[in-house]
Formats: sequence, C-alpha cells, structure tokens
Amino acid sequence: KTADLYMSAYGMNNDRSATYALFPPVGRVAPGASTKGFGFGLLYTF
Repeated sequence: KTADLYMSAYGMNNDRSATYALFPPVGRVAPGASTKGFGFGLLYTF
C-alpha cells in the first residue's frame, strides 16, 4: 500500500492583446487577462 500527496500551481500573464489560456480551454479569456490556478490531491494504491 502506498499514498502519494501532490500539489500543482500555474500562472499565465498575458500581454495587452493576448488571450492565451490553459488546455483544454475551460472558458474564454478576455484579452490581456492573466490566469492563475492550483490543485492538490491524494493518490492511494493498494
């Protein structure tokens, strides 16, 4: 048996007219908007 904890974070800073977003796209990003996110989890195998 084993348990793994994990955490992830990201940030994307767009310039004035850029609309880059994460993949797969969850929604539209306004031009110039910056996106940030984080997540955490537990993987337990036996």
